[in-house]
Amino acid sequence: MIPVWLVAPAAVTVLAWLIALATIQLGTMLPEPAYLSYTAMSGEQHQLILMDVGHGLTHSLTPQLDRVSAPAWSPDGRLIAFEGPFAGGTSIYVMDAFGEGLRTVTAEHAGNQYLPVWFADSSGLYFRNVSNEDMQAFQVQLDGTALAPIYVINFDYLVPHRFDYQRSVVAGFEDGESGIFLVRLGGAPERLVSTDITFRDFPQWSPDDRQIALISWGTMTEVFVMNADGSNFRQVTNDGLFKSNLNWRP
Repeated sequence: MIPVWLVAPAAVTVLAWLIALATIQLGTMLPEPAYLSYTAMSGEQHQLILMDVGHGLTHSLTPQLDRVSAPAWSPDGRLIAFEGPFAGGTSIYVMDAFGEGLRTVTAEHAGNQYLPVWFADSSGLYFRNVSNEDMQAFQVQLDGTALAPIYVINFDYLVPHRFDYQRSVVAGFEDGESGIFLVRLGGAPERLVSTDITFRDFPQWSPDDRQIALISWGTMTEVFVMNADGSNFRQVTNDGLFKSNLNWRP
């Protein structure tokens, strides 16, 4: 008879590998959660909110800060940068996708920093700096090093365009009925959904192009999501807070 103590380790190892393989296969079958971020204003509080779209769950990423704006996801989706208050002015903050590791990358430099824009490889940021009525553009690594001014004719050239010229989503009126339409470059409007809802900013396509998100405009500013073909149009927030800066996590 083979001793049990010789068989058991091998059996346990095989079982562990089978469990790991099943976990990997199951993970590849499950879709990645889709996340939206936006800013919400309540009184003097401007918070950065993260939403799990599939489950409708939200939480504030910035409860320790009272006023944030201009959030920008890193291209790899791991980090988010934004403007926040610091020492009576404004600084550029960075944290991970779920609110951990909050830090400022420009705290040691005088002036007010605005509008963070990521490097294409997510290793650093461009930003505007206003000091003594002088506005300049800078670049910096995420650890605050390698700060250097840059020359650009127009800083807006660095900002990723939120409007897709190839396929625009617009509110309109056709055949006696209001709605939201998809207009492809050179094509006729395609009705996605019939609704009286209009929206602020540009509707945002999800990274996989399967969903469209927008913030309504008018008596309420709530987040709505629909499938790319207009189906499953639904309201996913209902808190009455003023919202802006809607973005999908890459």
